[in-house]
Parts: sequence; C-alpha cells; structure tokens
Amino acid sequence: MNLWSELCGQTAGLNDPLAPTLARHAKANAYQESVYSDLARHAKEALRGTGLDQPSTWDAVESVELIEPHHPLDEIVATLLYRVSQAPYRKILEVVKEWTGKEKQATIEVAIRQRGPYDELIKEFRSGYAFNFDILMDIGAWRDMHRHRRCQQVQQNFTTVHGYDVPPQLIEAGLDQEYRQAMDAVRNDIELLKKKDQEASLYAIPFGFKVRCLFKMDYAEAEYISKLRSGVKGHWSYRTVAWQMKQQLAKKFPFLGEGIQATPPDVEDALTR
Repeated sequence: MNLWSELCGQTAGLNDPLAPTLARHAKANAYQESVYSDLARHAKEALRGTGLDQPSTWDAVESVELIEPHHPLDEIVATLLYRVSQAPYRKILEVVKEWTGKEKQATIEVAIRQRGPYDELIKEFRSGYAFNFDILMDIGAWRDMHRHRRCQQVQQNFTTVHGYDVPPQLIEAGLDQEYRQAMDAVRNDIELLKKKDQEASLYAIPFGFKVRCLFKMDYAEAEYISKLRSGVKGHWSYRTVAWQMKQQLAKKFPFLGEGIQATPPDVEDALTR
C-alpha cells in the first residue's frame, strides 16, 4: 500500500494518479498573461512627453523615499504605471495628480478590461497602507527584503539603467576600479543581449545592479523591517535600506521613527573585528 492509500484509506490502482488533483483542469489565465503588457503599452503612450523615460529627470530622488499620503485613486493609478516603468514613484505621482479624472480612469480600465469573473485584481490595486516606501536597492538586497510578506510589494523589472553600488570593502581594498570595469563590461553585454532577447537579458543582470520596488505597509511592519534588517549580522546593502527607512519615518513622524530600535549601518559586529 502506498502513502496515498495509507492517508486516505483507499487503494490506488496502477494507473491512478498518486495524488488526485484538479490541476489537470487548470488553464492559462488570460488576465494575468496580458495585463502587464497591456499596461506597459498604455504607460508608454500616457506618459509620452513627461520625460519619465529619461533617467536624467529622476534627480533629487533619494534611494529610500517615504511617500506623502495622497488620494486613493491617484495611488492606484500611479502604482499601476510604476509597475511597468523604471521611474521613481514620486515622479509618476506628480504627473498623475495633474491628470483629469477621465485620464486616470483610462489607466484603471486597461488594468481590468481582460479580468474574468474569477480573477482577483492584480496586487497593484492593494492600496490604503499608511506607509509607502519607494526603495532603490541592489538586486541582492531586494532578494532579502522581498521575503517580508506582511507588506505589499510592487517591483519594477530588473534593469541596468539605475547603475550599481560599489561595496565599501572593495573600496577599502583598492579594488573598486576593477569592479567598475567588470560591471560596466557586463552592462554593455546585457544591452547587446537585450536587442536579441529582452526576456533573456533580465536573467543576465548581476545582483549588484539596482532595482526599484514599492513597499506598502503599516507601522508595525515598518518597525519590524527597520529593526530586523538593520542588525549587525546583515549585509551592508539592506542594512542601509532598513536604517534609511527609520530615518525617513523619524523625519516625518518623529515620535514613531525615533522609537524604532534600528542599528546604524556603520556599527559593526564586535565578533568580526
């Protein structure tokens, strides 16, 4: 008797599936397959002439920004456009706030027109959280930060347009020049690959390049992430992000921010000295 038989008390035939399931009836989800490509085409047209496709217009944007509270409609529209863009959330929001109600509705209609009767709204519609952080960090840091599931995360596609950070240890060791040369060479190769296969080029991007991600959360989660991820056992990259989250909170909400027991990234583990 096999394990399935023992668990369900029934004997499985030789040709019966070991674990009966409805998976054989699953079909491709047309909504999920098309919604982001539809939004990308819409965003390209809707944002034409705004300069948001030019990194030079993104100056004066911090790597961790706590976004000011704004209208729920503006939040949903800006988030939908953010997902298929590379621009900072605040810059997109500035444009959206100037749109008419009809222009905002057009973006939402693109995001729901293929939605079937059993399809949930995509996560970009999850709004109303008190604290929205737009974070630009290296992909390696994002891989750790994205484990936090008590918050909503809207990640843009991987890219090389945001550049990369140079690890402080390499600067201290005098190896930063070699690192920059290697990363710049890889970036050139990725740009060539992108012309042949856009999808494949995403998988070739090293973790040292930066990605932008919007984190929406309540205060309890902001406190938890800032405290946990700034600890001395963590990597310098996400430690810096966690510390800046606390600093951003303290700037706008002094009592709430200063109450977070986060650790500055320059504080080292005494055992590793």
